[in-house]
Amino acid sequence: MKNNPNLRFEHNTISAEKLIEMYVEIGWGNRENYRNLHDIPFNKSCQYISLFLEDELIGFSKVLTDGYSFSILVEVVITPLYKRQGFGTILLEYTESQIPTKHLFVHSLSGNQDFFLQRNFKESSDYHLFLKKLS
Repeated sequence: MKNNPNLRFEHNTISAEKLIEMYVEIGWGNRENYRNLHDIPFNKSCQYISLFLEDELIGFSKVLTDGYSFSILVEVVITPLYKRQGFGTILLEYTESQIPTKHLFVHSLSGNQDFFLQRNFKESSDYHLFLKKLS
């Protein structure tokens, strides 16, 4: 599947509308949750990589990086129709190949840890992720 000629990647081309559609499709809220998401900040520190099967957007990843010392993989999203078919791994491996730093931190939602652990990511006792919800 890795050499599938029907797969392609695009950098920083996903629209806010497509992003919202995917978030809603995977169950991350409804359109109203994203009413303030008008423009996506495409720049060197926030990168989006889209995965297409033929002309259909089936997933994307989002990476935050300073381009030197750290990169954080914030999201790997595959639409429900294409989950558990290897596309998440393909997207992750491609995303890793585009990372400009030698360390990659991963932000994972509860329940998705095994996906990363099975792909040679290690839980770290040196680093901790903290969350504070802001109003």
